[in-house]
Amino acid sequence: TLSLHDALPICKATQDACRTLLMKCYLNRGAWINRAAPTFADQDMQQVINLGNTIINSGRYTYMTEYFKNFDANNSSSTENIFTYINNSGVSANNSGPQSLWCRTLHYNQETSTNPNAGWNGFSTISDFYNSFGAVTPMVGVTQFAAGNISGRYADTAVDSRIGGRYYNGVTNASGQRPGFMIGQQYNENGVALKDRKGAPLAFDPTIAANQKETGSNLEVTGIRVLKYGPDFTNGSKYYQSNAGNDIVIFRYADVVLMVAEAKLRAAAPDATGARALVNALRAVRGAAPMATLPLVNTANPVDPTTLLAERGRELYWESVRRTDLIRFGVFLKPWQYKPTDNPKYLLMPIPGQALGSNPNLKQNP
Repeated sequence: TLSLHDALPICKATQDACRTLLMKCYLNRGAWINRAAPTFADQDMQQVINLGNTIINSGRYTYMTEYFKNFDANNSSSTENIFTYINNSGVSANNSGPQSLWCRTLHYNQETSTNPNAGWNGFSTISDFYNSFGAVTPMVGVTQFAAGNISGRYADTAVDSRIGGRYYNGVTNASGQRPGFMIGQQYNENGVALKDRKGAPLAFDPTIAANQKETGSNLEVTGIRVLKYGPDFTNGSKYYQSNAGNDIVIFRYADVVLMVAEAKLRAAAPDATGARALVNALRAVRGAAPMATLPLVNTANPVDPTTLLAERGRELYWESVRRTDLIRFGVFLKPWQYKPTDNPKYLLMPIPGQALGSNPNLKQNP
């Protein structure tokens, strides 16, 4: 048989990339047929397990000891990434570029000396999701940058590494930014506390107004920010805003493992022990405590941290899979923090108005 793996980098289609895509097709088939009430045929789940085991047993992939190395400017060397959209430092990207992945969340003042317009101060996440990691509060009463200590580590360094908030070489020393979830006071690369445009402390506040419309003093700092792709500072600050080298991750080994675990739980003869073993092996690498039980989902509480759905959120946040996951697990329309129950019409993506207006043959699904 022909093996494409010996000749092609992860930015090219390989047999494992095709296997991963097939896994996603089999896993989501029943959701595409009926988004309101997804079904999971056993033969489809067995296909997911078989395809996933082929990838797992190949020995081609291992978990990275540093989670955020899967996403930084040198992530083409990741042992987890299966298929990526390639970007090279200093080379103009064919799309909007990976810099949009950090600009859309960073504050306007989280800049470097050569990039005065760092971010767009946009998206944030909710405290319920942040707390699902078993989050702890960053160190208080400690001068984090004294005596050259710019790590800013959490008091409990054993907390799930995927939450971030720790010193990251190549990013923190260049900007003060720490990949992961940014909460509380932010600093620059010299340990100087940053301020917002009103001169108030630039301290991201997890408290969001009930109507999600901030009109008070927290206008520029509301919400916990996400920085999963560490900005490219490989040439000073030159690539921070353009031509960054971070490859965009499309398929990753951890997703394969979690899909196999899900298929084991959804099979006609569920293998809860096998599924939990896969998930706990992943959690061990991420510095997270093992899960004693592993239900698929809690439909009464979509953010229940003890479920496989929650684990997929913790591992795969910011990787463009959450909407699909929520529909497949049957909770996309459910309420959660700040979100009411939704109209079933939102299970479908609308056809853009411009397309409908220019082509009378197109009709939006009812």
